[in-house]
Amino acid sequence: MVVDDDAGFGSSVCAVLESAGYRARYSTCAREATAILDAAESRPDLVIADAYLPGEHPLHFLRAIRDRPSVPTIVVTGRPTVDVAVSAFRGRAVDFLTKPVDPEQLIAAVERATGESGSHRGPDLSTLSTRELQVLDSILAGRSIAETSKQLFISPHTVKNHLKAIHRKLDVSTRVELLSLFVDRASPRHRPGS
Repeated sequence: MVVDDDAGFGSSVCAVLESAGYRARYSTCAREATAILDAAESRPDLVIADAYLPGEHPLHFLRAIRDRPSVPTIVVTGRPTVDVAVSAFRGRAVDFLTKPVDPEQLIAAVERATGESGSHRGPDLSTLSTRELQVLDSILAGRSIAETSKQLFISPHTVKNHLKAIHRKLDVSTRVELLSLFVDRASPRHRPGS
């Protein structure tokens, strides 16, 4: 099921999915999509939802479906920010794509989300503390350790300790690996296999 207030985008995503052999259903609002999710006979195998739906707080719909029977969700947005990406993954989204979405990238994300490929899912940010998420947000925004310490009113040593914990929890060794977890998933230029 595709949930997006932009009819042109929703229709094109459905067309891409149908051309790849998937059945697609389109909804323009969270209320209708929630009703579909609640109906056992029409429950979709996957939800592709815009992060910003009219009349909804960003990612509110994702939070609403988080506690329902397990339906993988891919979040798409034309206004990507680290906060939105972090919130999407905390809300158990399995992928995060930016508009305009490349058709090949979309199908690869759908295959990952539905288990049709062996690719790995997004980083599990639920293990990070609030302060670690703040440090991560600052680093992903391109700030140095010194700038992060000033922004968060903590010492550079404390920032480094939080980074070590983030690296351990997300199973990365370097800042480049850490950044690639997010850049690869959010970049409209990323192509599967490249």
